[in-house]
Amino acid sequence: MSISRTGRTALPKVMHVITGLNQGGAEGVLLRLISGTQESYEHTVVSLIADGVVGPKIRALGVEVITLDMPRGRLTLRGLWRLRQAIAKARPDVIQTWMFHADLVAGLVAKLAGNPPVVWGIRHSDLDDGATKRSTRVVASLGSRLSGCVPTSVVWNSREAMRMHFARGYHPRDARVIPNGFNMGQLHPDQVARDRVRQELSVGSSELLVGDIAHWSPEKDHDNLFKALAILKSRGTMVRCLLAGNGMTDDNEGLIAAIARHGLSDDVMLLGFRSDVPDLFNAIDLNVLPSLGGEGFPNAVGEAMACGTPCVVTDVGDAAMIVGDVGWVVPPREPDLLADAIDQALQAIQSDGPTLSTKCRSRIAENFGLEAMCNAFIDVWTDVARGTRR
Repeated sequence: MSISRTGRTALPKVMHVITGLNQGGAEGVLLRLISGTQESYEHTVVSLIADGVVGPKIRALGVEVITLDMPRGRLTLRGLWRLRQAIAKARPDVIQTWMFHADLVAGLVAKLAGNPPVVWGIRHSDLDDGATKRSTRVVASLGSRLSGCVPTSVVWNSREAMRMHFARGYHPRDARVIPNGFNMGQLHPDQVARDRVRQELSVGSSELLVGDIAHWSPEKDHDNLFKALAILKSRGTMVRCLLAGNGMTDDNEGLIAAIARHGLSDDVMLLGFRSDVPDLFNAIDLNVLPSLGGEGFPNAVGEAMACGTPCVVTDVGDAAMIVGDVGWVVPPREPDLLADAIDQALQAIQSDGPTLSTKCRSRIAENFGLEAMCNAFIDVWTDVARGTRR
């Protein structure tokens, strides 16, 4: 800490460097983390690309957000120079990076801008060819080679992510696992929201509705979900499905073709990007995570359960650990088993939905609260700023 010109003790500074600020798991965690630690740290956020939808929300907290406006997937000399200038001007006590590209770029640029300690944030669990883009795998491979000398510490959001990266050559240098934390005051059961969304979508109050809140991406494996829904339909179990997120729109030709191929054109609703995600989790009866990989700590699962909505998940990242004994877990790429789990979950909801809802919310409140996550990050930042390690 230092003394400001006003004579007050200045807060230590942390600069967050993130690839982008569109809606996503990492971006949501960053927003919650800043909100929960402003009394302990002064924050600055740098986005390698643009503002996205989360940038204005961070600014609303009184935090400076700097956008480098580099094209997605490509570095520019101007952007790198502006990052160096931002670090040199802010003189942060620690730099917290988010996701592979920002880890690598900010870690190296920091060496040229005063060399503040850098904490890498890794949130990816699977680097399988079918689950992750080639460019991401290349950056992750470079990261493994530099993980022993660039970051002072590495924070993983799931134990499975840490295990898998160690197996791929990442250095276990001051490695810490900090699960995502959720604001239980903002995520809660809401009958009014449920009724509003269902009325908007022309879904009956007692009609069964499953949902998958995720962007369009191969690793999310929406086709696995469509196959499972088609299997249920062939058995005579009619289930409507809500999809929301970037790319979940009528102009996504690949998505529309996949839905039609499985005979689900009248059963799937596409909402695109939505800012009222908690309301959507309240509107659905069951949340499904059909991913084939790439997940570390899937936020959608924790958010849904905090709203009292049960989940069926594939065994990716720490999804099984999140749901514990109050959810259903199946292997990836097994649509028959996914269909069985959805069927079992819907039967349980019809049998005793309120009790199951309470158990889901309690599990998140007891194990993944926002305060625990914030305190864990503060411990990391304090340790690396002081030059101490575990």
